[in-house]
Amino acid sequence: MSRSSALRVLAVASIAAIPMAYAFLHTSPTAAVASAPDASSRALPKAGHAAISSMRTAEAGPISALALTPAQAGADPFFVEPRVPRAAGTPCVDVLGENVIFTQQESSVQFTWTPTCDDTGPWSKIVLVVETTGPRDPSAYVMRLHFNNTGEGPQDAEPRPGGGVLYMGGPHQHELTGIWRLERDVTEYADALHRGFRIGYGTAPRDNAYQDFDDGLLVTARSIKLIHYPATTSTPAQRTADEMRSLDSSNFVIAGAGWTFDDLPRNIERVYLDVMARPLEPRVWYSCVPEALRTEFPQLDSRFGMGDYRPFLAGPELGCGAENGSYKEVEVFIDDQLAGLAPVFPSIPSRINFTDVIDYPAPAVQALNIMPFRVDLTPFAAVLNDGQPHSIVARMTNSATSPAIVTGQLLLYLDEARSVVTGAVTRNTLASQPGVAAITDTVALTGNTVQGNISTFLRREFNIDGYVDTSRGRIRSSVYQVSRFQNTQTVRVTGPATFPRNVIYEQDYLQQVRLSSTVDRVMRRTLGTTLLSEDKDYTTYPLTIDYASGGEVRWFESLPGPIADHFDLDVHQARGIRASHFRRGQTRYTTRLSDVFDASHHWLGATQTDPGGDFDWNSTRRYLFTDNRASCYSAGLTTANGELQTRTRGTECPNGTSALRWYTHPDGAPEAMLWTAHP
Repeated sequence: MSRSSALRVLAVASIAAIPMAYAFLHTSPTAAVASAPDASSRALPKAGHAAISSMRTAEAGPISALALTPAQAGADPFFVEPRVPRAAGTPCVDVLGENVIFTQQESSVQFTWTPTCDDTGPWSKIVLVVETTGPRDPSAYVMRLHFNNTGEGPQDAEPRPGGGVLYMGGPHQHELTGIWRLERDVTEYADALHRGFRIGYGTAPRDNAYQDFDDGLLVTARSIKLIHYPATTSTPAQRTADEMRSLDSSNFVIAGAGWTFDDLPRNIERVYLDVMARPLEPRVWYSCVPEALRTEFPQLDSRFGMGDYRPFLAGPELGCGAENGSYKEVEVFIDDQLAGLAPVFPSIPSRINFTDVIDYPAPAVQALNIMPFRVDLTPFAAVLNDGQPHSIVARMTNSATSPAIVTGQLLLYLDEARSVVTGAVTRNTLASQPGVAAITDTVALTGNTVQGNISTFLRREFNIDGYVDTSRGRIRSSVYQVSRFQNTQTVRVTGPATFPRNVIYEQDYLQQVRLSSTVDRVMRRTLGTTLLSEDKDYTTYPLTIDYASGGEVRWFESLPGPIADHFDLDVHQARGIRASHFRRGQTRYTTRLSDVFDASHHWLGATQTDPGGDFDWNSTRRYLFTDNRASCYSAGLTTANGELQTRTRGTECPNGTSALRWYTHPDGAPEAMLWTAHP
């Protein structure tokens, strides 16, 4: 999008952005949650480097430098996310597809892929690489690469279009970047990847409720590959899942993914579910107000508010209502029993209202590549081992009638020395905690102005325990988790409660969003008094939006359309992860990730003396990953008025250079420590 096209914005009055920040983990999850200060006063801290520097000479294994090559710099200069670190050796490459074009809404192209690297393993790492090229319509929201096993069981007898998703994101095309290279470490999926797959590609319903598709604005998957790195002495073969099953994600209406499995192995020792989820309608779900409020105060359906409405076409108003307001989480059920929770990342679409400039030219956090959130279902392993059919469902809360993408990969680790493993679930305090948020408000009508605050809050703290009697003895597993969702919205809408046909009326709309979604958890496995593994992680998704717009609503034929005379949008978005991992016989491994996006767009409508209007349009992106084994990656950029201003790489790392151990997950993907000997 050019600078001139940005000025087509129809929108708003200025609101000062309030920076939101977050502190990380602690020593005890309980203490962290209880003592954490107010979210609006904390900041994502920088990781220290003293310990990292001192370990450089002691740590074995290769470190890959991430200096940007000229080819990379020319391909996608606006990326800050790290590439997947490479392993040693000459890789084997499987080409899954080339020049696959999405030509219509929810398009799908399917073909059969036969692996060629299957017999030359074992592998130390497998990397999925997707290169997309444009031009791309900014209203295209989510692209998916999904696959299906063929002939692995009754559920796979026929390809399912909503099978397992390997990649999900929004290729962010514009004339400044011809190619985006997106990567994911899929090593843990190795067993499933080498059984022959039916591959499909699809795009989700389009951003901003656009129903037409401009043939000149297409997304093309120029290249989709799996790059296999052979095991070497310095980069040994990793311990991967013995089996993997996919939850169906084809039904957007129920906003859930699930399947009934009747052929699960009976010797499962550990089980995890990798969840990826993104609401589709409404896209800006964090701006939704309770349906009862929207009914009581029709002004909240302002044509100038945040939402999925497209100007001058029939469709929903900009305000959105839901029974449980703006609350979202993903709940995981096993045989209709609540078994786990995953947070929903508050993604920012390129278009908020009828502007498409908030994350142009620099994409926002996880706009290009959505990382899965891993749910530990190990306490339920014995239940799944009983030889009976079992349903496993991941469902988005507060989305009974709202389309969404929810998909999951079920990873199974087996006891190879025993054909049947028995055990039991001994405690599940989550099962009795329904996902219903507490909502309070101070919204009131004064004259023709509706204003007030809306607070949405839900905290669920739970323990789930179980055991399995394995060939090595009884192994107990436990999951302790605190999930906390809080969203405070401020609304002020001035204008009429009714909208007479063919009558011009004025409206002014202001909304602030202060969202905090966090997960704090500890997962342990013990054999007698011996601690086999312990994983602690703290994940935080803060989002701040200050938004305002206003002007006249005029009638165009039989449809009303907003003609804005001002527009103001300030956004602060971040993803923070701090984690600590222990495996018996290994030193503890700790990681820290901070990914931050700040953007603003202020525009004062055109006047007779200034046809373009005054505008201020800026963004900043900062990415930092560190661990306690000498890995560090940092990147940043700033933009002004749609143009790149500054670009940094490695400046927050020792010696000003990014360097990563070959086994790291600097993108924040689930960390299973596959490179260690699993107890």
